[in-house]
Amino acid sequence: IECILLQRHLLIDHLAEQILAEHGEVQILELACGLSPRGYRFCQNSDFTPISYVEADLPAMANRKQQLLNDLGNIESRHKVVPCNIFQEKGDLSLASILNKEFTTTKPLLVITEGLVNYFPTATIEPFWKRLAQQLKEFSTGIYITDIISDDPANKNTPWLKMGIGILAAVARGKTALHYRGDKDLQSAFLRQGFADCKVHNPNEFYDNLSIPVSRTDPTIRIVENTVTADQY
Repeated sequence: IECILLQRHLLIDHLAEQILAEHGEVQILELACGLSPRGYRFCQNSDFTPISYVEADLPAMANRKQQLLNDLGNIESRHKVVPCNIFQEKGDLSLASILNKEFTTTKPLLVITEGLVNYFPTATIEPFWKRLAQQLKEFSTGIYITDIISDDPANKNTPWLKMGIGILAAVARGKTALHYRGDKDLQSAFLRQGFADCKVHNPNEFYDNLSIPVSRTDPTIRIVENTVTADQY
């Protein structure tokens, strides 16, 4: 579990840095941000500086995160935390409302979720992806990065993984779900939701170039990079 958590965090960082280097002026929205330090680190790093970095979570967590950032001091003006409920389709807490208030459509927008997807069943998370893909089409370029563990029958570690995420669910006091059966099934699912392109990244592709933990066996985590562009429609 520790290896999975480190792999996903470091690979999401790496892909986000690549997007910032490629597109230059990028806005970032991290949904269900929790206590992730990514927003603070990115806004303090002069090598990879987003135009704005907005973190969003349910109101109680958003308030707690903002207070922690305030306690750190020297918070960049472009870095903020807002309340949001990704499953609320209308109102001030909705994703649509956050996108309208906080971002400009003429610049690329990168949306990140980490450690979120496997806590929700497919019937709950896929409609959110569909709405996200539709809303990202309003931007010059829209990119969505997330992590996911699939129920891949070809991976010999899947039985152990199921045990591990069961323990994780108990610790988090919530349910967990494994989606899709392998990388192709995973890719097809995101394309069905309206994304124009979907890249599935396996941590073992980065062992030679990045300082990330190396799994003793086949990695079970995947980082998914989805893109939608305005001219797609």
